[in-house]
Parts: sequence; structure tokens; C-alpha cells
Amino acid sequence: MADGISAVLVILITILLPPVGVAMIAGCGADLLINICLTLLGYFPGHIHAFYLEYVYFDRRERARHGQLTGRAAPGVYSDRVQNGGFQGYGTIIVESSELWPGVREIDDEVRCVQQFRKAWQDIGVGNMVL
Repeated sequence: MADGISAVLVILITILLPPVGVAMIAGCGADLLINICLTLLGYFPGHIHAFYLEYVYFDRRERARHGQLTGRAAPGVYSDRVQNGGFQGYGTIIVESSELWPGVREIDDEVRCVQQFRKAWQDIGVGNMVL
């Protein structure tokens, strides 16, 4: 319910002043600068851009709540806050590291191997060794 009220509030503010709505969801950054330029060039392009950012923000916020957020970036969105649906990624968004960066799974396996090797050396009494 609170999300619905905040979405309506942001939309109403965006109807009056698109850059203010963008500042509320994206903060001060490239998206805000782009929206200000689009609004100065024409009121309608600023609205389209602002509503697109708001759609991405609230859609990703809902997906993150259900654990369905993927690591793919929305095109034309430069704010991490909008890309993540407002979440900072402190364990609330579960993304497979291999989805974001191919080859990470192999690196994770190598790290586990080094950790097991280090533990084996400690178990036989060699102590801490630097790898």
C-alpha cells in the first residue's frame, strides 16, 4: 500500500515538474541532467523520460521484492538506484554472480581450492603461509 501511495505521489509531481520526479527516484546524477535538458528542449520529451525512469524503478522494486531481479541493466538508465529498484544490494537482491560476469564461477572455484589448500597446510602444522 505504501508503495502505491509513493508511486502516485511521484507521478503527480512528475506531471507538474518532470526533473523533480526524476530527482526523487534517481537522485542527482546523469539521469537528472538528461531529464533537465529534455524538459528544456520540450516539456513532452522530459515527461517521456521521467515516466520511463519511474516505470523501470517501480518495476524493478517489485521484482526485487519477489526475488526475480536479474542482473541486466535497463537501456538508457544511468542511476544505480533506478537499476536496482531502490535497493542497495545488502543481501536483499540475490543475483548469481555468473549471470553478471561469465567466468566468475571458475574464479570462485579457484578461490575455494586455495582456501582448502591453505586449511590443509594449517592442519598438518605448517602454519599460515602466504599464497
